[in-house]
Amino acid sequence: MINLDYYLRFTEKTVSNWGYREVRQVLTTLVRNIGDTEVDWEPRDEEWARLLVNREVVALICAKIPLIIMLKIYKERAKSLIAQESKILLIADFDEPIFCVSVELLEEIFGRKMTSDISYEALSIQDLWWATVT
Repeated sequence: MINLDYYLRFTEKTVSNWGYREVRQVLTTLVRNIGDTEVDWEPRDEEWARLLVNREVVALICAKIPLIIMLKIYKERAKSLIAQESKILLIADFDEPIFCVSVELLEEIFGRKMTSDISYEALSIQDLWWATVT
């Protein structure tokens, strides 16, 4: 299992410098570099922005913390994002349950109790997204 806790931990200073404007900048960069994309995000309503190609999610950008999760096949197109203070998690598949995460850390970040309907010891990125948006 790959522990996601490292990717979710940030300093208070880093988090305070991250918000909807920065998410928009990341989205703009990805849309420009990937092309033929669709953005699924309601700023101020949703904690995650999703970038889709042919209706398939290729990237998730968190509005709470500077975390970008994207398919590794787009790595070369996201090089300009690496210089930012965000963390980028490159994955092969959004549905592969190869991750684990601390529920307490998720609850601290998202400010609410997480669902008990999924396993946090073996979850996919899709599960993580679902748990933190519902």
